[in-house]
Amino acid sequence: MVSSTMYRIINNAYVSRRYTLDQLHLLVVAHMLTKEQFKQITSVTFEVGEKGTD
Repeated sequence: MVSSTMYRIINNAYVSRRYTLDQLHLLVVAHMLTKEQFKQITSVTFEVGEKGTD
């Protein structure tokens, strides 16, 4: 889980369009953001697609 300060920074960056949805997705994959935090920021449920099925 990311600290509350980092969460605010990431949230502000997403709201101001400096981070995209894809970039936040990568933060979850890198364990820098939880799935719950991802949903709080984006209002989108985090889902992992299988590689090669896009």
